[in-house]
Amino acid sequence: MFRPLTRRLLTACALAALMLVAACSRPFSRDDFTTAVMGKSEQEVMTAIGKPASVKEDDAEHATWTYSRQTFDLNNQNRMDSTATVIFQGPAGKRYATKVDFS
Repeated sequence: MFRPLTRRLLTACALAALMLVAACSRPFSRDDFTTAVMGKSEQEVMTAIGKPASVKEDDAEHATWTYSRQTFDLNNQNRMDSTATVIFQGPAGKRYATKVDFS
């Protein structure tokens, strides 16, 4: 039906489109973001929200994950937040999100 070159071109275009969609994460309202992370483990947050822009190991019992331009403020004309910061507490490997800050 399709010639080999056409088939390869169609396959390459389809893969490029999938990678583009995967790279574009949708922004979350502050409430949706908070609901998605609060009380969740680090792995659950990674699955729900994705990889953070930065991770800081504050000490053995605390970690801070920072997301850039992932959230917006419904109460402020849907203004995008510069950062959303998730604070995790607990021993390494068993930390859970306990606080979220927006700026």
